[in-house]
Formats: sequence, C-alpha cells, structure tokens
Amino acid sequence: MPGRAAVRTLRFVSNRSDWFTICQCGFVHDGEVRSATVTVTVADVLALSVVAAATPDVLAGSESLSASVRWVHVAEVGEIGRLLEGGELVLTTGLAFVHDAAAAPRLVVSLADAGASGLVVELGAHLRALPDDMVAAARERGLPLVALHAEVRFVAVTQLVHQMIIDEQYRHIRFSQTVHEAFTHASLENEQAPAIVERTAALCGGSVVLEDLHHRVLAYTAVGETTAALLQDWERRSRLDDAEWVTTPVGGAEAPWARLVLPLSADDPVAARTAIERAAQALQLARMIERERFGLEFLAQGGFLGDLAEGATSSEAEAIAAAKALGLVPKRWYVPVVVRARDRGEGSRTAAQAERRRLAEQVAAAARSAGCSVLTGMWADDDVAAILATDSEDEDAVLGDVAAALARARGDTAVVGVGRRDAALSIAGRSIPEAAHAADVASSLPAERSRPFHRTSELRIHGLLYLLGDDQRVQSFVESELQPLLTHEASRGGGLLDLLRAFLRSGGNKTELSRRSHLSRPALYARLDRIERILGVSLSDPDSVLSLHVAVIAYDQRR
Repeated sequence: MPGRAAVRTLRFVSNRSDWFTICQCGFVHDGEVRSATVTVTVADVLALSVVAAATPDVLAGSESLSASVRWVHVAEVGEIGRLLEGGELVLTTGLAFVHDAAAAPRLVVSLADAGASGLVVELGAHLRALPDDMVAAARERGLPLVALHAEVRFVAVTQLVHQMIIDEQYRHIRFSQTVHEAFTHASLENEQAPAIVERTAALCGGSVVLEDLHHRVLAYTAVGETTAALLQDWERRSRLDDAEWVTTPVGGAEAPWARLVLPLSADDPVAARTAIERAAQALQLARMIERERFGLEFLAQGGFLGDLAEGATSSEAEAIAAAKALGLVPKRWYVPVVVRARDRGEGSRTAAQAERRRLAEQVAAAARSAGCSVLTGMWADDDVAAILATDSEDEDAVLGDVAAALARARGDTAVVGVGRRDAALSIAGRSIPEAAHAADVASSLPAERSRPFHRTSELRIHGLLYLLGDDQRVQSFVESELQPLLTHEASRGGGLLDLLRAFLRSGGNKTELSRRSHLSRPALYARLDRIERILGVSLSDPDSVLSLHVAVIAYDQRR
C-alpha cells in the first residue's frame, strides 16, 4: 500500500571503534523503499552540552554545518571512506594520522568523496593541533572539520545523537502512518478535492491550495490567515513559485493536471512533503473515481456559489479574493443566474452526470460569448448556477445575449432564471436562490409562453402559486374547481381539459381558439358548452374564468 511506513533494521554497536548502524528506517512509496529524511544536523550535534563543553572549534566547512547527520561513526583508521554510504559524522582522536602527516589530508579527501557530514577530532597530549594541509583540504571541499579542545566521551556523544536520530525517525514514521490512515479514510469515503485539501491543511498546520496548470485555484483551506490574504494576487505569486513553498504535482510528473501548494515556509518540510505527496495520490484517485462527474473547477466554483448563496463569506473583500482565485474577473455588476434543462431525462447516472456537465459548459461558453466573466457550478440536483460579471449597464441586453447563445447551443431546451444584480458580489450571490426559484417556476410554463429569461417579479401568479403549491388549501381549491372535469377525462378522455386550458390562455377569444385548435366554430362551441355542463359554471362569467384559470395553473405546476 503506498505510503505505508516500515522499520527495516535497528542495531546498536557499543564498541567505540565500530560502526553505529542505527535506525535505518524507510518508507514504502509506490513499491519502492525510500530512506526517511533525517533532520539532525552537524550544528545540532555541536550544540549538545557534552560536545559544547569541549569548546568545539570549526576550522573548515562552517557553511555546511546544516548538513544532515544520518548516523555517527567512530574511527581510528585512515582508510574509512570506502566503508561509508554518506551522511555520517566521523569522530576520531587522530590516531590514524598522528604519526603519518600525509594521512591527515587523505582522510579528509576520502570522507568528502564518500559524502560524510563532517569530521570531529579530539585534541590532546598526542595531538596538539590539526595539520595545516588537513584544514586546507577540508576548506577546499567544504567538509566541516571540528577540533575539540577537551576530552569527550565519544560513547556519550553517539548515544545522544543516535537517540536524537531515532526520535526524529520515529516521529516521521508515526506521522507517515497518521497521514496514510487519514488519506486512506478519505479515499474510502470518496472525499472530493475540497475535503482532501482541508484534511491536508490540518495535517500540515498551514494553508493549502490546489491549483490547475494555469495557476487558477481549484480548492483551498486557509489556516492562520484570512482567505483574502491567502488568495490575494494568487496567480502572480504562484507563477513566481517562492523557493520556500512546499509543492507537488498532482497526476504524476509525466501528466500533471494540478499542483498542491503549501504556500508558506513549513516548520517541518519533511513532514509537509510527506503529507502533500500522499494528498496528491488521494486527489488523483478521487479524480479517477469521479472522472465522469464534474471537473474540479466546477466543484470548486459550485462550492463557492453555495457559500455566496448562504451568506457564508465574511466580507466583500473575501468574496472577491476567492472569486478572482477561481477565475472570475471583477467588474461593475454581478448577476446571479440559474439554468434548468427542459429535457431532463431518466437515463443512467453516468449519462445524467455527463449531461449536467455539458449544460454547465454551455452556460459558461454562452456567458463568455456575451462578454461576461463567469463562475458556474451545480445547483440542487440538476440545475446550473452562475454569477455573470459585466460592466454593461444594460442588464437585459446582456441576459438576452447569454440566452440567445445558450439557445443556439441547445435549441429551446433550457430555462434561465435571474436573480437581482448588485455591484457587490457577496450581495448578488445571496440572490441565487431567487434565480433558482424563477427557473423552477418558469420550467412549468408551456414552451410557447416561455421567455429568454425569467425573473420572479415577472412570473406573477405562476410564482405565487408555485410558492403555495404544497399548501393543502390550494390543492383543495384545485379539486373543487376541476374535479368533475378531471374525472371525466380520466374515464372518457376527449381532450376537454386541454381545450379549457387553451381557452383560458387565449383570454376567451373564441375566434383565435378556433384557429389554433383547428376546430370549426360549431364544433368549438359544442365542446365549450359540454365543459360548462360538466363543471356547472359559465365560461362567460369573469369570476368563473378567473377561478378556473388559477386552478389550471396550479394543477399544471404539480403534474
């Protein structure tokens, strides 16, 4: 299982002249065992009280004191370099070169070539100072060379350093296991990008951003800072790619589709990289599972639109910062829109998801063709919500252009509901539910009465009845007005309800109704008389016509 931690060996050697092979820990990643990074440095070792008491004097390689110490080796032989693997701090009393001056620089060269972290030499009666050519060789190769001016118990040093390394390694192992369990749970729960990013931020203790290849934000979690501060001027900052940021590609180095970013200097870069690399795997797995669903950009934008609708953004500045990071270009006006497809089918789940994505892409394309910047996302189960950003003062002209472009793409198969525009994005966003209500009501209207776009203020009686549709009194009213005709239609058919509906929509114009229904005047009059007898009302009475019209509208909305 990728990310699983494993301890390979743990061996202690107490003899001062032997190797101390300690805590060779590793992590299994994609089937390959990788060494855990040790963060104990040469400087850390020199700061230990047992070493500091010997007054360490750094004679060379001070610029390399941050080198990691993988383990400590005590050696009193000159040919030690060939036995090293790199990262070792070598302790010696100099017995190997005290009687052979040429051996001292050779030792330095062999250690540097082997990748040792440094050489610490204890001075004493047998060795008062280090040879000049030894110091010169160390300086030339940047190898830390330290002289101790008092006797030091090397066993105490090795025990302390090894314990530090063990503690550090074990901490990373525990953290790696925690990360593994966290993202395994995320995958089992089919978490999407926002939840995975939030989980990553919690593990890293800092803000995390998921961006696409154009440096547009797909998901983010701010920790210890405001959303506005995190996302301010994000694209430019991300392109500069601060050297202290911890980043990893998502999707692999050969075919990345996103990048995960910890945009601040991490207290523990090793732990942070462990977390974001495992998070990248979880994101890739989630994307593979949800390949047939919305793209991440729609998920991110949809989540943001939901926050706007609920008034969850704390300020206009936060709303603008988040919207810009998601790809919206701020403009003079913001118009909330919800689009519903008329031809929603009962196909497979995969087909339905593909259709919803197609509708969202068409809405975005239509908005851009009308000169708008736009954010789109899913609303409820089947609708697409959008925020249009425009500098135009002619709202109807912009909406007309969007509706026309959408009609060209889909034909007459979409209903556009519009909320209240506002110069403040956070306020306009709160009107998304109003736009959804307008689209919902307008979808119950016959196609011939549909307009390019609908506002709740223009839906009038249709909007009122839609709001009251679940009221038992409205349902009782419909039954009391239409029950005889509905019963007749159920038992005998004949199309009388359709004829009544057409009569009411024509405003009682029998000439126009005769033309549209392709009925002769006598045949039309006979059928209208029959409707009057069944219902027991006169179609010449204004109150009866009004009541019947309201009842038919309410009945049609609930079908």
